[in-house]
Amino acid sequence: MHLKYQKQFTTLKIDKHPTIGLNQSIGFIGSCFAQNMGMKLDDLGYPQFQSPFGIVFNPVSIVKILKSLKEEEEPWGSVDEDFFSFNHHHKLRHKSFEALKSKVKSDKILFLNQLKSAKHLFVSLGSAWCYKLIEREIIVANCHKLPQKEFDKVLLSESEVLQALRQMTNELLQINTDLHIYFTISPVKHLRDGVLENSQSKARIISALQTFLQDNEEFHYFPALEIVQEELRDYRYYSNDLAHPSEWTKDYIFSRWVETYFTEENNLNLNDLISQKKRLDHRPSEA
Repeated sequence: MHLKYQKQFTTLKIDKHPTIGLNQSIGFIGSCFAQNMGMKLDDLGYPQFQSPFGIVFNPVSIVKILKSLKEEEEPWGSVDEDFFSFNHHHKLRHKSFEALKSKVKSDKILFLNQLKSAKHLFVSLGSAWCYKLIEREIIVANCHKLPQKEFDKVLLSESEVLQALRQMTNELLQINTDLHIYFTISPVKHLRDGVLENSQSKARIISALQTFLQDNEEFHYFPALEIVQEELRDYRYYSNDLAHPSEWTKDYIFSRWVETYFTEENNLNLNDLISQKKRLDHRPSEA
């Protein structure tokens, strides 16, 4: 345990579900928190994959991505001579429309095949706040720096979040009936929405997800949000923006996540990978 770690609250008890076996690939989709967990595995050389369509905060846009995997058409748009899809992160854009279409098509094939062969997928839900493109009346994953006046900012109702969760799991299980699906709520605070608005958003997701999991016990929940809010409970565990967890906090959550879901054999394997990485990181560079 880190010497600077001082519990502000009783350590959160998490029931163990050792479902992830040795070297079984793990997928991630959703908020930047999912991306961070995937990158930690990737840094260790552990098999993982992430949605190639980038960070997505709201559950409706995750559903849109999954539904689009077997289709070629997208809600295309353009700005400043760049083309993009409103279903994807702003980093996925191109000055050639044909090149973008080809890239998106290949990414869909790749992601679909990864989901078909995967054993495990983690979904990180970030926010119930969405932006609706007024002209087309569609919820977008990213505004792509278009003028604010072209969008309505809407807060999904609890029933809308619940419906998205049902659609999400239905789409995933149609792709892979054997897929283990895990949910978590990102501990990142969306302070740009406002402090009260962030609380309202998280409350909608928490309530809808609790209802959904009560009715669908085959799915799992990892309490990343609760670890930060109820166990750490202090701004020292955030980065300088006071919204994102610090690197130490992300490492701590990662360790709790591993001990919850990795089998003993896989846990030992991951510890070996961590030791190997530490040796490589401390290897003197050549002169």
